[in-house]
Amino acid sequence: MGATALLGDRFTAGLAATGAMADPSWVWGGVADGRWLAGETASLGLQGGWFRFLPLTGFATHVVEGRLDGTLPLLRGDGGDLSLAGQVAAGSDRQLAPWVRAGVSLQGTWGRGNEP
Repeated sequence: MGATALLGDRFTAGLAATGAMADPSWVWGGVADGRWLAGETASLGLQGGWFRFLPLTGFATHVVEGRLDGTLPLLRGDGGDLSLAGQVAAGSDRQLAPWVRAGVSLQGTWGRGNEP
């Protein structure tokens, strides 16, 4: 279950919650998301999540994650567009081991899409 709201012309905020159970395991938690929109294609987002779960081992634990991502348009035209996207994320897994990952990608479209 979740919801997202547009705050003014340039900001969005969202919340989501989840839960599941398969005896004897269970999980519950939630995610918060905020995004700044700079024009039609550029954006900067920040997400954070926290979950608590009981795996089959019987030891309840926490899983947390934070993520920062952004998209920057490089080329834009009638035939398509090209953007540079990046993401950095960090958190802990179900064994409380910390992790960090980062990536950069090129994202593009070709064609006119749904335009007449």
